[in-house]
Amino acid sequence: MRLVDKFFGWSLTGSFGALILFAATFFRPGLHTLATLAIAALVLIATLRDLRWGVYAAFADLLLAGKGYWFSVPLGSDRLPLRMIIFIIVMAVWFARRARERKGILPPRGIRDRLAALLAVAAGYAALNGLIHHPFNNVFLDANAWLYFFLLPAVIKALATPKDFHRVLQLLAAGTLVLGTATLLTLWAFGHLPASILGPWYQLIRDSGMGEITPVSGTLVRVFFQSHLYALAGAMVFLALLCRRAFAGITDTITAGVVWYTAAATIVVSQSRSFWVAAAVGSLLVLAVAAFHYALRWRALLILFLLAFVVFTQQSLVALVSGNYGSGVLLQRISGLEREPAASTRRSQLAPLTAAIGQHPLLGSGFGRTVSYRTQDPRILRQQPDGWYTTFAFEWGYLDIALKLGMLGALIYAAWLTTLILTPFLARKRDPGIAGISESFAMALAAVAVANIFTPYLNHPLGIGWVLVVGACAAALLARQDGRGAMRTPRSVPHPQVANGR
Repeated sequence: MRLVDKFFGWSLTGSFGALILFAATFFRPGLHTLATLAIAALVLIATLRDLRWGVYAAFADLLLAGKGYWFSVPLGSDRLPLRMIIFIIVMAVWFARRARERKGILPPRGIRDRLAALLAVAAGYAALNGLIHHPFNNVFLDANAWLYFFLLPAVIKALATPKDFHRVLQLLAAGTLVLGTATLLTLWAFGHLPASILGPWYQLIRDSGMGEITPVSGTLVRVFFQSHLYALAGAMVFLALLCRRAFAGITDTITAGVVWYTAAATIVVSQSRSFWVAAAVGSLLVLAVAAFHYALRWRALLILFLLAFVVFTQQSLVALVSGNYGSGVLLQRISGLEREPAASTRRSQLAPLTAAIGQHPLLGSGFGRTVSYRTQDPRILRQQPDGWYTTFAFEWGYLDIALKLGMLGALIYAAWLTTLILTPFLARKRDPGIAGISESFAMALAAVAVANIFTPYLNHPLGIGWVLVVGACAAALLARQDGRGAMRTPRSVPHPQVANGR
């Protein structure tokens, strides 16, 4: 499998260029709006030419933009983010072409499609239920992220061949390298640069919704970007492909190793315990698949020791970059959980949230349902001195889904995710052009599903975007099984060199 080629080079250059353009124009409203409109025009032209380019643009936005407001245009008293603009472009082009071809949405086929349809019904009922019982503003703000699922038919249409998923892999690699570079550069800056520079830097990251920076000790800060979810996905994908020995050339193998190490370093620097747990579980899953599915039993143990060594070296990397040589970042985040604001918030939410779910356990309370809880989080205490806080957004991802869609909706979602994860491994006709990529994508989705226990990603465009990619993988594999020929491998994409353990 080739990783480094012209498309990868353009993806890397474009990602760095977009990040530089964002930083250069964000505090200049006129230029910022002009840059956003220029990007939107390019995406529109490319999407009209080929729907795949619109899907690639949507994926690139998820890789870099956090909450999606890195580029935006004024819309009344609010701003319209580039993410929404790309969404509208892709949906409009896909719908126009379906209408021109006089084709509707295909009826559900198989258990995977039926579960997706049932999830759509559950989400629709939650929206209607919310509109009846809760304030409209709460319902809209709570439910609008789920609209990203409307991209699924367009993504399935656009991503249908091994070349398409190979390009998604290259975009993931380029985005991971750019995201990791930005993360490490920010970590270094806040340990070495003067406050006159750090003030605008902090404001840029915070006000754009890209992430947050919080002091830890000395010159060490926590650098957390919302899009670090894709560092988690990238770490799992490239670990799986390296275990599979999917890259033929030495240049591609080394590049894949650099991408994996960068992704792992980004996860460490993010200091997200949710990501650490998800990465640990995901790595064990990859090693189990390597040991039993790829028959690499002794190598799996060797890789386990290598992973432990990498974590140790990345502790030193964080100290070197930040200039803080005190206790390790892992130890600092694991110790003192009782004093940590995010952990305090999760503990405070648990009992009221489960009690609220118990009021309407089967079908849920609908989008916009609020719950009040008392917390010792200092960020909330500054606004509410008595500690009481009411919100419709919760840290516990699956409990949030169960509250709004009910246990039935949450189980349907979980069952659908399970079918998406298992499809690459259970496909009767394994296409060599996509086998390794589809399995690695599925294992990354499993890691994202673990992270969603503690942090809500699967009801946000960031997590939903990865679900869409894996859903397109599953659809393409099943199309191949049904003999519809969607997965014919183009000559330009070489087959991966698959290790058979012998």
